[in-house]
Amino acid sequence: MTRRLPPGDRPGVKGSLGPVSLVLGLLGWILPYGEVVSVLALAGGAVSILTDRQYRLDGLVIAGVCIASFQLFFALVLFTMDLAGH
Repeated sequence: MTRRLPPGDRPGVKGSLGPVSLVLGLLGWILPYGEVVSVLALAGGAVSILTDRQYRLDGLVIAGVCIASFQLFFALVLFTMDLAGH
């Protein structure tokens, strides 16, 4: 099934999940406990991607999910280095 409708035309809150996911992904790098915010960005992105299949993928959602994933990966690397004593 081809996605034909633009992502901004989604009804209700689902139409704003793209910008929210991107903002939360970026805030994850700034806030002290950014891992929690990054998990929220990933959850919002997953809801946007996995629901309403007739709409095209939103570039803002993809960017927010990627930024949040990189932040969580970086936090995991730092945590591992801390456990190793570096």
